[in-house]
Amino acid sequence: MKSTVLIIAVLCGHALWAGRASFSVCVLDADTGSPIKGIKIEGAFLNYSRGWNESAKDNNVDAWTDSNGYAKLSGNTEAGVGGYRILRTPGYYNAEWTEIEFREQSILRLGAWVPSDIVSTARLDRVICPIPLSVALSRPFGTSKEEDSFAEGKTVALYDLLKNDWLPPFGKGQVGDISFSSKRTNLGSEPYNYPSGIQTNEFYRYDVQVRFVGDGNGMKESMPPKQAGIKLRTAPETGYEPTRVCWSGRMSRTEYKNNSSDERCYFFRIRTEFDELGKIKSAIYGKIYGDFKLVGKKNGIKGVSFLYYLNPTPNDRNLEWDMQHNLCPNAKDIGVPEP
Repeated sequence: MKSTVLIIAVLCGHALWAGRASFSVCVLDADTGSPIKGIKIEGAFLNYSRGWNESAKDNNVDAWTDSNGYAKLSGNTEAGVGGYRILRTPGYYNAEWTEIEFREQSILRLGAWVPSDIVSTARLDRVICPIPLSVALSRPFGTSKEEDSFAEGKTVALYDLLKNDWLPPFGKGQVGDISFSSKRTNLGSEPYNYPSGIQTNEFYRYDVQVRFVGDGNGMKESMPPKQAGIKLRTAPETGYEPTRVCWSGRMSRTEYKNNSSDERCYFFRIRTEFDELGKIKSAIYGKIYGDFKLVGKKNGIKGVSFLYYLNPTPNDRNLEWDMQHNLCPNAKDIGVPEP
């Protein structure tokens, strides 16, 4: 009898640990709102590591949308987490990974995860008019002397977006499209007992002002949906602001904060020229993905990193990159950028 009870308990415990889960995906055209048939959904249901150098493999499943744009995915999960993405769809951009969390396991349904009627909507962005762009990751400052000069607030760093380089003394750029200036603020100190003895830790906040140089030039912030296949497509005509302050700092020995966000993007406008009536007659447009990031060093900020896309044709606000032709000189290895 005890053995029977033990077996039942083990089976019930297993059922409550690894259960069946399901969710549906509805795929729509982002422009028209119409359902899209025949789209491949790559789904996964996540599992925990089992230890002893043996990891449980995620339960990967695929499904295709029907005439109403729906597809249902089912699989086993120990973590109560699933998700999906959409890749390689002709005429559309990818849909990034979307996570699905289930609330709990149902004893009445022998450990199946609930709810089982979740519907996630994916809106696919169309490929409309991709063109060659200049795509680059900002280049490092160079020497420690230059880094120290910038970190101490002694030097303003200027960046040439068309040349993908800093202006002297940091590089060989010629026109300063963006300026960066830094300031360090002491937030206090705190004693800490290290193995070698008590030492005083000082904490600082580093502010970097980002400024687009020249009248009419600036940036416009955008927070596109996480799932978006193309985050920014066409630069707006108005709404550009010249400055933004980025900051990072250590509030204590264990607490670090910054105001950067990988989800934040910007349109930008540079080299703006006006006619006699004050209207724009020429400007160059671009976009930045993933915010400006302050690159740190022990005693300050040693640089600013940002990934940008630029259309070098004056007055053309199209920023849909064809992902094949990079016009940027001296482009670094930037991996596989987004469109």
